[in-house]
Order: sequence, then C-alpha cells, then structure tokens
Amino acid sequence: MNIWKRGVCLLLTLVMAAALAGCGTRREPQTLRVCLPELPGTLDPAMVTTDSERIVVSHLYENLMKLSSDGQGGSRVEAGAARKYTCTDNNDGTQTYTFTLRDMKWSDGQKVTAADFVYAWQRLADPATASPNAALLEMVAGYRQVRSSGDVSKLQVSAPEENTFVVTLSNRCAYFLSAVCTAAATMPVRSDQPKNWQADPTALCTNGAYRISEWKNGLLTATVPESYYDRRRLQMSTLVFRFETDAAMRTELLKKNEVDFVLGLSQEELADEPETWTPDSYPQVMTLLVNQMAQSLASEELRQAMSLVIDRNALAALTESRLVTLATGLIPGGIRNTMGGDFRTESGDLINNDPEALTAAREKAAELMQQAGLTDPSSLAGLGQVTLLYEENDINAKLAQLLRDTWRDQLGLVVTLKGVTGEEVQRDVASGEFTIAMVTLKSDRNDAMGLLRQWASGSKEGEFFYSHAYDMLMGVAADCGEVEVRDAYLEDAERLLLETGYVCPLYFTGQSSRLSSAYTGLLTDGIGGYYFSYVVQQNNG
Repeated sequence: MNIWKRGVCLLLTLVMAAALAGCGTRREPQTLRVCLPELPGTLDPAMVTTDSERIVVSHLYENLMKLSSDGQGGSRVEAGAARKYTCTDNNDGTQTYTFTLRDMKWSDGQKVTAADFVYAWQRLADPATASPNAALLEMVAGYRQVRSSGDVSKLQVSAPEENTFVVTLSNRCAYFLSAVCTAAATMPVRSDQPKNWQADPTALCTNGAYRISEWKNGLLTATVPESYYDRRRLQMSTLVFRFETDAAMRTELLKKNEVDFVLGLSQEELADEPETWTPDSYPQVMTLLVNQMAQSLASEELRQAMSLVIDRNALAALTESRLVTLATGLIPGGIRNTMGGDFRTESGDLINNDPEALTAAREKAAELMQQAGLTDPSSLAGLGQVTLLYEENDINAKLAQLLRDTWRDQLGLVVTLKGVTGEEVQRDVASGEFTIAMVTLKSDRNDAMGLLRQWASGSKEGEFFYSHAYDMLMGVAADCGEVEVRDAYLEDAERLLLETGYVCPLYFTGQSSRLSSAYTGLLTDGIGGYYFSYVVQQNNG
C-alpha cells in the first residue's frame, strides 16, 4: 500500500511539474504583414473614410464592443472596452444603454474612462468637426439637435462614473451594438491630446490591441502591449502595414511572400480565378437616382419603363471587372438582416437579370409607355430635356452611352449626357440640380437601414424624394422590437423604393483580398473591414 501511495504521489508530482512548465512557456512572437491599397490620410477615428484607414484604426483603438469569430466562418459581437452592458426600455419609447468599462490603459499609461467616450461621440456629432461619419450616431437622442445647433451637450451621452458610459437612443436600434459600438468612427478619443495629434502616427494615444511602435519607410509597425487584457488570445504579436497603390505590385508582393495579406488583387490575377470565384461582400451599388422634383420624369410609368428596358448584363460587361455582380435589388449580398441572415438572400431578388426575361420586360415597358401616353415623338418631346449626370471616366462614359442608346432605341426617349467631376456630381445631387444621376452608393453599417435610410425624410437624399408610405415603413422598422417584423418592413421599404422608379440599381461592386495559405482566422465585417487579431498560423506538421 505504501508503495502504491508513493507511486500516486510521484505521478501527481510529474503532472503538476508538466502543468507548471506549460504555464511558463511563452509563444514565439509572430508577425503578420498586411498590404493595403491606400496610404492613410488620417488615423483620426472620426475622420476615416477609406477602407485602409478604417482597418488600421480598428486595430489601434478598441470600441465598447468588438468582433470575434463565431466558430462557423462568420463573426459575432463580444465585449470590448466595455466588459458588460444593460439595456433599459423607457416609458417614452427611448432606450438607455449603460456600459461598464473594463480596466484599460491608453498607450501613455492613463486610464481609459467613460469621459473619453463622451468626448469622442460628442466630437463625432459636432457639425464643426465635419466628420463624414457623423450619421452613425443618428439614433442617439439629441443627435438632430446637435446637428442643427452645434451644442454638443444636447447629445444624450454621459459619464456618471469613471467606468460608466450611458447612451440614450431616441428609438430602438437593432444594429446599435453590432455596427455603431464596433465602428472605427465611434472609438474613444482623448480630449487632452495636443493640437494636430492625428498628423503624427507615432504620437497617437490609442487603447487598442496594437500600438504603433514604428512608422518608417512607408511601413507602419504595431505591436501588442503587455498590458492588453486579451493578449493571450492574440496569435499575432506584431502587425506590419504596408501601403501600395498599384494592384499588380500588391499581388506580386504576395506571390513573393513579402506580405501575408493583400486587399485589392490585380485584374490579371482575378482573371485567372475559377468561374466559381466570388468577390468579398461590400456594401456598394451603382445606382440611377431620379429627381422627384424633375417634371420631365413625373410619370411613374415612364420611370418604370426606363428601368425595365435596361440590360444589366451588358452594363456589367462594359466594366470588365470580376468584382461586379448584377444588382438584384438595392441592398447587396453580405448585408445582414435583423435575424443575422443575409438580407438579399432572405428577402429575395427584386430584379430579374435573366437574359431571357429581358424581352418580356421590354414588352412590359412598351405597355407602360402606352398607358402614359408617351408613344409618339411629339409627346416625348413635350417632356422637356432629360439629362443623365455622371462622374466622368472611361467606364462611366461607356455606361452612360449604353443607357442613352437603350432609352432612345427602346422608348424613343432622348437623353442628354453630362459627365463632370465627382465633386460636381455630389454638389448637384445634394442641391437637387439634376434629372437623373448615376452614382455609387455605399453603406456605413452592416444593416439594410444603412442604404434605405438615405431616402427617409431628413436625410440628404430625402431632400429630393418624399413618400409618406416610405417614411412610415422606415419609422416602424426603426422602432420595431420584433426581428422578423422589422425585416419585413425593411423589405417592403426597399420594394416600394424600386417600384416608384426613383431608384434604379444597376450593379454591385465587391472587393478582392487574399490571405496567405499559411494562415487562417481572418475576420471580415462585410462592409470593407478586415480584422487580423485572431489570425493564426496553420499547423502543417
């Protein structure tokens, strides 16, 4: 018996020794080399506009919530700078979120506090900041008052305690946690930073998983600080960001094993991909906008006919890009619905792009023209001048010419083309000085509301489009607490928008990226963000 006891003790000692040895073992530091298509013009969270800027900022800062793997190839939202939160429905229809912050440090050693979030969100909403991302906070109570008055104190965000950040929403927002509280633009910012702090990357005060250790020769190196609370989950201790505008060069760097990830492959590389290849999801759609104030296109039958005769297959072919897919609605694939599925897949196609269906569509268009009394040259001439506004470049010019020729040949409608700069397109659309505009629309959030909200009253597009029925659908969807019902209202809103003929989607544009086969675990958010925090090296042994 004594021998047996001594044997058991010896076995336990060996097991404990092995466990202690394992605890003392440190993983070898690993570096991931990332190549992005643009040099960041800013690393100020409120001012980021390009995908490259958002990607870098999302690794240097940490928001209230963050994305992680759901274990099934997708992503889920988990606690970030806030270790927990509560949500309260108020009697007046508003909602209050109370976030309890974890113990985190800024890169200079100071504590991250709720006041940092209050300052950042007020600064984002402040019209004086002129942030292109301010609308992300439109659901926060007081946002509209801030935008009209410039008084940031009207935004209902507060810090009653150092670790407590409170936000009141004017109505329910299904994507508040997943899209607003993870966004690059709503990251915390210190109010005591020196003037022009965003101009010097090495002087940035950040709170994220990675901190800038070097900015030299076009390479931005960021490393995980010892103090980061989630350090043990991060396989990559260092990220090296390289910025290369030439797609062919980016692709070549990956082939030469000089980088591990590339955003934006060359057209030649994409041409070699198999037919089954599909682009990464991206919330961008090329669309025709019709000005509701334009009397020449006041006939709904005419607008519907103009949409029906369009050959989207021919338009897509003119782009000569494998990133382009035919629009089957306004909302591209990859945008989630409230239940977490794909909005486009779950709601179904609103546009039939089958080449065999085009003949029937054009016959329907001819019937609509008859109903509108627009079948002879004199009636069409009575419409007045119809102008198609677009940003001048080689591809857009070809698209505009095909649209003009299609409307002339199929409907007898004469359309004048007007190619101008991108800035002029934005100006004319914003002021309503257009008849038809061919524009690229992009969502700032992974939710159908990101695109659909642009036609609701009070938005910039809403200034030249008004529909009481549409506003009702959007209002009910915004305040709906039942996910299935919310999705149904959003689907109805999209359908109504297309049926009016004031919006005519042409095609979606995706992205291309490639991670070296030596790695796995890349996360994407479906709207241009790529996350490397949980990338791991494949075990080939």
